[in-house]
Amino acid sequence: MPTHEECTAIVAAEIAAFASTVRGADPETPVPTCGSWKLRRLVHHLGTIHRWVEAIVRTRSTTRLPLRLADFPLPATAEGQAAWLLAGGESLAKAWKGADPAEPVWTWGPGRSVGWWSRRMVHETTVHHSDALLAVGAEPAVPPAIAVDGVPEFLGNLRSAGRWSPGVRELRGSGERLHLVATDAPAEWVITLGPDGFTFTEAGLPPAAAPAEVRAEGPAADLYLVIWGRLPATRLSVTGDAALLDHWLANSAI
Repeated sequence: MPTHEECTAIVAAEIAAFASTVRGADPETPVPTCGSWKLRRLVHHLGTIHRWVEAIVRTRSTTRLPLRLADFPLPATAEGQAAWLLAGGESLAKAWKGADPAEPVWTWGPGRSVGWWSRRMVHETTVHHSDALLAVGAEPAVPPAIAVDGVPEFLGNLRSAGRWSPGVRELRGSGERLHLVATDAPAEWVITLGPDGFTFTEAGLPPAAAPAEVRAEGPAADLYLVIWGRLPATRLSVTGDAALLDHWLANSAI
């Protein structure tokens, strides 16, 4: 898992890259991986989230701040939107600078600390930058280290989402397992569907264990973007019960 300082550097770099993508694109470009959104809405969403997290961290708020307080108007032009996104990133970086990652603040998932947010923003920004790149016909290039951290970060937050996401409540079973294996990094995860929900471990199956019902393997970046619903499962090599993987992907979107 990256340190707080590493996370802040990654977020700054991703925001700069995102702004570059936005600057050269039509704000009305559809974003297929985000339903009916256009690129301008994607930019507004991400910039608003950055400003909201900045306020939480800067004030060390231990209660949820209203998201509308960070809902600043978005400029009309691509150039203005890129600058607006960068300005939010600069404010966020200032709020994080010198902050103790262990200091308590409100979070919507487990962690309740400044460091939870710096890690969360790595993946919030990386995934939405991937959305923007796919929208303009470019291939996302997520570094393996970020992807390897992002798979368990996603799974952990998905468990927290179970209380409000109908789809996550469908991720139950009687012990069926999904085995995710990175082919370019020493990383693998086993997801087990139980009667009360799913659990996951960040390691392969024990040597004596029977194979999982389905095994999906590929580069860490592809695994990351597939579980986030940004790439199709056909990007992975799948053996076993492909329907189980399809069921997981259909109900794990958040």
